[in-house]
Amino acid sequence: MSATAYAEPLILPAGTAPTTEFRRPPLLRLAAIELRKMIDTRSGFWLMLTVAALAIGLAALQLIVAKPDEQTGAQVFIAALLPVGSLLPVVGILAAAATPVGSGFDLTAGALLNGLLFAVISISIGVAFGMLFQTPALAIVLYFVVPIIGELATGLVPALQGVGGWINQSDAMTPLLENHMGATGWAKLATTLAFWLVLPLTLGVIRLLRREVK
Repeated sequence: MSATAYAEPLILPAGTAPTTEFRRPPLLRLAAIELRKMIDTRSGFWLMLTVAALAIGLAALQLIVAKPDEQTGAQVFIAALLPVGSLLPVVGILAAAATPVGSGFDLTAGALLNGLLFAVISISIGVAFGMLFQTPALAIVLYFVVPIIGELATGLVPALQGVGGWINQSDAMTPLLENHMGATGWAKLATTLAFWLVLPLTLGVIRLLRREVK
């Protein structure tokens, strides 16, 4: 004969309801989850990439346009920290308020290449502004302010609304980041780069050569 073991049923005292104990997750685990959300959202991922691109671009800008006595490690470090200090609070806001994309966040090769192209374009425009204005503080301010003024002008002035899509950086860059570039998108990106990159870079090279001649 085989012995069969039976588990005795749990008998609760009369008037006692079964309870389930829930424990709060530790604070360190919650902090790790919030930090993970910084790159688990599309907006957070691209913003972190933009911060890195701007930091590299401004550091290169400091080395290109600053006077020799200002090309110190401290000055380059400060220039690189400007976008970090300005945009990282936005990353914190996104981490606290955004919704993770979950398993649907598939970073394809095309999206990655477009992101790298966006970073290269951002750095190149920063270098072009630095070569044109040759003053780090002025170039940094205009790098952020002029595109905003341009978007406001093309959005508020009826005569310029049709032009905005062909010269505004946000209109040209958004399809690139979203990996939805068509023939029209590439054409708009080309005209935008001609206005924001080729033109200031050409004028900056001319100005730089003239300054070296002097």
